[in-house]
Amino acid sequence: MQYAGFWVRSGAFLVDGLISLPLVFLYYYLLYFSWNTAVIIQIPYLFLWTAYNIYFLGRWGQTIGKMATHVKVTRLDGSPIGYKQAFLRHVVDFAFAIIGKISFFVALFSVSRDAFEISAWKEANTLLYDASPYWGFWAEHASTIWILSEMVVLLFNKKKRALHDFIAGTVVIKTKDKAV
Repeated sequence: MQYAGFWVRSGAFLVDGLISLPLVFLYYYLLYFSWNTAVIIQIPYLFLWTAYNIYFLGRWGQTIGKMATHVKVTRLDGSPIGYKQAFLRHVVDFAFAIIGKISFFVALFSVSRDAFEISAWKEANTLLYDASPYWGFWAEHASTIWILSEMVVLLFNKKKRALHDFIAGTVVIKTKDKAV
């Protein structure tokens, strides 16, 4: 097995990010459309990225980005992963996303609906920022530390495994075929 390193995995992440970009733009457009819309879109948006990754990895061992960069997630012995391993790879990121959404709901329910709806997006964003609980900011910092530690671990082990690979018992390998 030839292990996939930092740059090829970053490329796969970039492709997946570009695929999700229209949904991100739609989310931010709808976020400031109205207070009610801001509430309604939170739960679907919370699950989209995680569901995309779990589905594609559990089904094929690859997201579209991994297919494009010719890498695949497998178990340590090279056998296919299932939905359990796909979920475990994203459980920490998903936990941080849940904390972030809870923090967002605290902020959103702390601001006046009227003030939110008459504000332009920049002012509405300031209202939400000012109403955010302090622990939400700490969770953001912890999430950033998690992401950085993922990269450090990936760079300094022989099989190029990130922390989420250790949690799930997986490894990312280069594929020989153009599409697997």
